[in-house]
Amino acid sequence: MRRNISHVLLEATQKKLSEWTEKVKSAVELKEQELKTYEEKKQLLISELIEAYEKGVSIRELARITGISNATLGRWIKEAKEKEKQRSADRPS
Repeated sequence: MRRNISHVLLEATQKKLSEWTEKVKSAVELKEQELKTYEEKKQLLISELIEAYEKGVSIRELARITGISNATLGRWIKEAKEKEKQRSADRPS
């Protein structure tokens, strides 16, 4: 009798762990999709944002227009400019 209870408890625990593992996998996949979407949106916007910024539109104004925080936009623009500088430095003269 005792052996059967232990076996049942072990099976129940394994089943619960399997359920949790599946939930975690689903959550990770969802986050990966969100990150891809985020990067795609960022890539679509960044060139337009840089152009507007270089023409004198403030980061705060761009944040108001897009609904993206000014800290995020400032970071994006800074990163893009650093990448461009790096590309220019890497090019042979």
